[in-house]
Amino acid sequence: MTNLSAADVARLLRYEPETGKLYWLPRPTEMFKSEGDAKRWHSNFCGKEALTAVNSEGYRTGMVWCQHVSAHRVAWAIIHSAWPNHQVDHINGDKLDNRPGNLREVTIALNQRNAKMQSNNTTGITGVYWWPARRKWRAELKADGRKRHLGLFDTKEAAAAARAAANEKFGFTARHGQSNAA
Repeated sequence: MTNLSAADVARLLRYEPETGKLYWLPRPTEMFKSEGDAKRWHSNFCGKEALTAVNSEGYRTGMVWCQHVSAHRVAWAIIHSAWPNHQVDHINGDKLDNRPGNLREVTIALNQRNAKMQSNNTTGITGVYWWPARRKWRAELKADGRKRHLGLFDTKEAAAAARAAANEKFGFTARHGQSNAA
């Protein structure tokens, strides 16, 4: 969490809704120790894209007044004149797409219902796996903090159908569980 206010970031950064990008705004000389510092900052940064580093999780990040911030959260703060209270989800799954229509504030539980397939998935279907002890396909789902057993099935397709029905019942998005290549 940052101690920058939404008004602070709106004074320092320009948000471009069409692209979801942020740009450094001009700053008054009073913000700097000297006129030379102000001139150097303006020639190096003013008008240029801000928060362009991409962290290990795939989000744009950077520093504002010596504080590490995420671009999608800054975009939210500028759009709504307040920092989000929860997570900011990228609806289409593209963590670099910070356009207003792609951002929504959600709880952790709702954000997980829009998650892509985990990289260690071996069946290609989220929540479906082979259970060797029973020689059946098992379908399960975790929602609202509880793991739910959906049944044992003779075919992977039947287990996938049970999981798809549960996804709809529990409000998972159509993108949930899709492969990272999708």
